[in-house]
Amino acid sequence: MSLRSTLQTPTPLWATILTAIIPTIGVIVAAIFAKEGSISATQIRADTDFQIAELNDGIQSIQLEIQQQNAVLERDKFTFESEIEKLRTDLLVQDSSLEQQRFEAEQRYRREEAAKKFIPMLFSTSEADVDIALAVLFVLYPNEAEGMLRSVAESQSDESKHALQPAIERAESVDDLVGEWIVVVANTETLEDALAFSQVPKDKNYPTTIYTLESMYVVSAGPYSTLTDAESAQIGLRTNVSPGAYILNLNRSCPVRVAREDYIECRLSEY
Repeated sequence: MSLRSTLQTPTPLWATILTAIIPTIGVIVAAIFAKEGSISATQIRADTDFQIAELNDGIQSIQLEIQQQNAVLERDKFTFESEIEKLRTDLLVQDSSLEQQRFEAEQRYRREEAAKKFIPMLFSTSEADVDIALAVLFVLYPNEAEGMLRSVAESQSDESKHALQPAIERAESVDDLVGEWIVVVANTETLEDALAFSQVPKDKNYPTTIYTLESMYVVSAGPYSTLTDAESAQIGLRTNVSPGAYILNLNRSCPVRVAREDYIECRLSEY
């Protein structure tokens, strides 16, 4: 048999069948691998999504913890600032109290010095000396002069008491003429604003009254029976209520007073 005849020998049947099914097997195997690859990708995505969810939960927990810490810090900051403000207020009150005490001590000293110098002049035989002594007392202490003279008279003989009686009567007239004093802490255009502001001195235990003066509602502390008492109150009011608090004499500023429901109306005359 020649080589040519050998090459032309028909292909065996099994080889033909194998050749025919190999592509089909390849397709099936490829499909199987493709299916397994698809499952793995889905699983990977699921695992990734789970990890991302856990990470998001962790981030939210951290954010919540940060918010809670910030809330604690804010609360502590507020508490600290409140304590600082309270200390500042307490210091201002103490300073005001010390200033009032110093003022009152100075006033007592001045009264004592005035009494030492001018009271003896009231017993002088010189009418001019008596007039000078009374004038000084009435100018310096218009409301207190009567009390000072009565105090002096108590320690004198009946004759001296009798000699002082005209001066006491004049001092009483001066006190009535001068009258009471108020410390103004606010001027407002409406009664509503005046009532609202009047709560401030009230909360600090100052006697508070609203007057109408020159078409304004005047919120004031008082009235006080002496100028010295008004000046002493003014010190505390300037610290605790209004830095611009000032003193008015009621008889001059409000000679005729008509009581209303929430305030006192001031008039210059009865008519």
